[in-house]
Amino acid sequence: MEKPRYQSVTIPIILSFLLIIITFSYDICTAIDVEQDELGALINAFVPLVLGVLSLVIMAMVLIFSRKEKIAFYTLIFLGAVNLATAVFLKFNFKDFSPLNSNHDLTTSKVLLSSVLTPINERSKIIIENLDGLPDNDVLAFSFVHKSGITNSDIRKKTFDHKEVTVCLINNASSDLIIRGMALSDDELWHIKSIKKDDKIQSTYPLVITPSGQVYITVEFTAAKIEQRIKAPWWKYLLKTQNFLAVQSRYFNYQKLRGATCINTKGILVLKTDSKTEPYCNIHLNGLWQYKVEGDWEPDLQRVVNTLGFGTVIGFKNFDNGLNGNKLVPFSDEVTGNCFSVADQSKSVRITKIAAYHGCCSVEAVDSTCYYYPAKNKMFPLFVSMPRTRQMLFPNGYNTGVNSVCFKPDYPFVLKVGKSDMERKRNFQSKIGLRIWKARDLNGSPISNAFILGADHLGARGTNYDYQDEVLYIENVKIK
Repeated sequence: MEKPRYQSVTIPIILSFLLIIITFSYDICTAIDVEQDELGALINAFVPLVLGVLSLVIMAMVLIFSRKEKIAFYTLIFLGAVNLATAVFLKFNFKDFSPLNSNHDLTTSKVLLSSVLTPINERSKIIIENLDGLPDNDVLAFSFVHKSGITNSDIRKKTFDHKEVTVCLINNASSDLIIRGMALSDDELWHIKSIKKDDKIQSTYPLVITPSGQVYITVEFTAAKIEQRIKAPWWKYLLKTQNFLAVQSRYFNYQKLRGATCINTKGILVLKTDSKTEPYCNIHLNGLWQYKVEGDWEPDLQRVVNTLGFGTVIGFKNFDNGLNGNKLVPFSDEVTGNCFSVADQSKSVRITKIAAYHGCCSVEAVDSTCYYYPAKNKMFPLFVSMPRTRQMLFPNGYNTGVNSVCFKPDYPFVLKVGKSDMERKRNFQSKIGLRIWKARDLNGSPISNAFILGADHLGARGTNYDYQDEVLYIENVKIK
């Protein structure tokens, strides 16, 4: 006896209804603040898709091998319920990966960090000096590259980090300053590596700083919480899938993928002092973590400048929106010009290499940053990159270890980074080799006479128009 067949409209109705449920579930999962947990956002993006595809396959198998409408409808209800329940679970379990309102020990136990987030007064008893110079004296920036699976013989994968930053605390008062304790917002991300006074390691509190005295605190971005999280083997495939999608998205000029293989995390170092007016002093920590090096594993330029405390609008993420170096980026802070002039002749021009993200061990990796005067061929070198510092913030220069220099040019000058020149006519196919953006602070206010420059190595095998091969910050100049 022949099994009963479905009515002609049953199959389309069942599949359409299931697709609606899957789509709705995906919307629920992805209605999140991605910046709270960019790794977790990958779970919310991929799990509903995988579950949705699996549900469609199961539904199709039931429709093929079972001719009973009741079984088909029961299967639809079950699969729909599983998709919706999973979506709701992922939605409400998504939370901030590194919240700043954590409790932590400062005195006896548990001082609420969020209750001490007060700005440092200019006449404060304590002066903080960030030895990096940027982003600010009370804001430190770190970068960390995941090293798992890198063999000792793989020289291209060996890279330095900028995972340690040192601040100098100076007593600005006429009496002793007493530091009663220090605490971090998350010990699984940050670590106080050392406290030095008079070249001696300090390990006990209270810490007494005499008038005009100094103490050096080195903070390390360990990223241990992130490293522990991705130990599960399926994270490897999740991150590789995300990278694959990022690579393929270039062909469609699409840069709005949910989640990332590079993430930002923030923290706070709180100092408890004997000051009656300002008992707590806060140092803000910005960490940048990346899973692998080179290509679309690298952090995009907008992420880099945000980590460094700038509010400059770059106008793109992984590549320049398909412009391929031919035009300025619209709706951004990019400006055009062929040379710089000194803004204040009484001061030096200062240029800092704030980031480098490019390939290792090639000619481009050791290119110098230099300047010259228009219509003259003589080059004045500023610094040269080290190949091992090509995937980090604040990369060191060759031999000197310097990543910031001051100079006083006699005339308007042109910058050149490797083969990338401010003057387009000197570049490969007359493309833009150095993009220039007006520097802004995190509030979006322009920083006077300051610019951010992003270089891309044009005409090379790895040219990808991401403009973060070398990233520079220049001060006391006007663009012409």
